[in-house]
Amino acid sequence: MVGYKASTTIAEIGNSEHSPDKVHVRDRDYTSFPPFTLSRGTSPGKHRLDTLELPYTAVNLQPRAMEKSNGSSGSEESLALIEECYTEQQQQQQQQQQQQQQQQQQHQQRRRQQQLLLDSQWQSSSPYNLHVLHLVALYTIVCILLFLVYRQHTNPYDPGLGIYSPLNHLVEYNGKITRMRKGLDDDLGPYSGKPDDELDRLWTDLYEGI
Repeated sequence: MVGYKASTTIAEIGNSEHSPDKVHVRDRDYTSFPPFTLSRGTSPGKHRLDTLELPYTAVNLQPRAMEKSNGSSGSEESLALIEECYTEQQQQQQQQQQQQQQQQQQHQQRRRQQQLLLDSQWQSSSPYNLHVLHLVALYTIVCILLFLVYRQHTNPYDPGLGIYSPLNHLVEYNGKITRMRKGLDDDLGPYSGKPDDELDRLWTDLYEGI
């Protein structure tokens, strides 16, 4: 029978007058516990229970009667010892479960404390952080606007600004023509740009309208 063997001495049962080598426990009052065999030694005057052969699937021990060839006293004693071993095993399992539950509870408490600490730190520093972010954003926007104004003032037709419109192009093209026509800038010389009849006509109409 495939099972679990415990080689430790569990109990002294029987006497020298009755010395059966084995005690067989049958499935009568125990539930979920298949039959197993108790092997004993044969020393004179007493019998020691040396091995306990038990299938590994046996669980949930409950009281069950035991049959024995040398009478009922040894059976009752053996049954009491088995129940005592089972009770100790159950107590150990309960203690292990309680320890695991306590460890889990302690771990959860530590995590909650850490989370609360982080939340309190963020809440205490969040107004200051938001204030700093607002100041940085405002300073950045002001710097960009000042840079654009400066570039537009120094060179209003700078293509690097990415500001283009037909009106700006018209003013740039015809501004040069106007300065050449009026002789405002002798260094320019004759206009060497690409002629644009439509812009020239629009500028002429505008100039004559003034």
